[in-house]
Amino acid sequence: MKLTSLSPNIHWYVLFCLIAIFVALYHPALTNDYAYSDDYHDFLGVPGENGGASGIAWVFDKRLLEGRPIYAGIYYVSAWFVETLSDIRWIRLLGIFGIALASWCVFRELVRQEFGRLPSFFVAVIVGMSVPFQLAGSWATVSAFPYAFAVSYAAFLIAEHSLKQRATIKYALIVASIICLLMAFWIYQPVALSFWAFFAVGILRKQNITGNDIRRVFVYLCITATVVGLSVLTYETARSVLNIDYYEARGGLIAISDIPERIPWLMNRMATAVVFPVTPGEYSPHWPWYTLPHIASSKVLFKHILVFLPLVAVLAGLVLYFRDRPQFMKRCVIACVLPVLCYGIMLVSENSDPQRTRMALSFLAIVYLFLAVHGYARYINRTPSAFVNCVMGFIVFVGVALSSWHNERQFVEANVIEIQYIRSELQQHDLKSYDAIHVVRPDSCFRGGTFVPRGYLVPSSCMDWASDSMVKFLLIDLHADTFPLRLSSSAYGDEPVPRTNTLVIDMEKGIRAYRAGGAGAQ
Repeated sequence: MKLTSLSPNIHWYVLFCLIAIFVALYHPALTNDYAYSDDYHDFLGVPGENGGASGIAWVFDKRLLEGRPIYAGIYYVSAWFVETLSDIRWIRLLGIFGIALASWCVFRELVRQEFGRLPSFFVAVIVGMSVPFQLAGSWATVSAFPYAFAVSYAAFLIAEHSLKQRATIKYALIVASIICLLMAFWIYQPVALSFWAFFAVGILRKQNITGNDIRRVFVYLCITATVVGLSVLTYETARSVLNIDYYEARGGLIAISDIPERIPWLMNRMATAVVFPVTPGEYSPHWPWYTLPHIASSKVLFKHILVFLPLVAVLAGLVLYFRDRPQFMKRCVIACVLPVLCYGIMLVSENSDPQRTRMALSFLAIVYLFLAVHGYARYINRTPSAFVNCVMGFIVFVGVALSSWHNERQFVEANVIEIQYIRSELQQHDLKSYDAIHVVRPDSCFRGGTFVPRGYLVPSSCMDWASDSMVKFLLIDLHADTFPLRLSSSAYGDEPVPRTNTLVIDMEKGIRAYRAGGAGAQ
């Protein structure tokens, strides 16, 4: 049934249902007082190191220096409402609402392309449970990213509508699409590439790919290129106007020479996003083709097979989906090119490949999984709609369990426990008798030795920019922030920490006590 023939109330019901699902799924982020990494430093607003500017003012400038002015504005407004650690949960709640809105956009587009409403709803839920969106629901700093996803969908819809209009209106709508996509870029450039993931749904669904579709691709490439150029102009203008020495060139374009290096990243991320959409890629092995020297043990080989065989099954399902349609090879080429257009790290000069950059890529991978299920349903040729509903429903059922465990056990708990440990250390001592508080950051953060085993994000006490701010936030909660206490930190095993009138909080000791029986968190 076409979208235009559905009651508008249905879409409101779907949106409210998605909000309820994701609030229930990510409720640990709303019922626990914690922050993560950048949250502590960014929302504290203490004097910074940059010309005496406050922490909030510096982070605002940093967002501008990354070419993300709307993100800077969202952060600046939200930061003024954060006074205690508990206040950060309301920013996470806005992130969860954003996840529901982004998932609703997925549902709307799938139904618009005449997929069934029930499997479309299942896909929308899976997208909202995928790892990049889990971060948006659990990490206040990235809570605005799902809104960039939704704005990029608005840009796509306007661009689609423009192609059906006469010349004058057409160009006006193209300009409007450029403005919308630029707004998404100004929130977070990698997520804005979801524009192409939405395009993938329709182009791979079409019965015939015509010359008009090729011209459509050209128009969309021109829109994207224009927005990329304006985004780079924003980035360069901010750097020249602010004249602040900020070394992280996150908003700049990737160098051409870096592209070959990132192609293996793309293959790895696409493989793990298809096979494990709701669990972090760090759990799965790297792409087998470029890690063959490391496949020495049978255990490692088994892990590679565990990823490789389901990936082959998905690719085979795509082949079955395309085989009954004309222009088979053209569809295969398009399916191979689209991940490059959706992979954010192929655009910006990030110095790493964090999970938060992969919203568009994860959505595209889940779309491929969905189409592969349709391919197998056609091959079986027995009540294909029932087959698709059962398979996608099963994935949602398993995904809810996995992502709920992940979100609570592997993210929230890892950060809550360290907060509990630091708070207990502060409460056990008379802070008035100390001149300083020194945090010893744990030794085993990057070797799986954190409070929670195999946590896919390193707890905040490992970060040199966060450990001091963690203590400051807790002092505020304990109404001890007026005490003249100097805050400092050092890595485990560094020079001897100061002892005279200094309260030393050894996070490595806390981790070991927790491993021994949980006492370190009491």
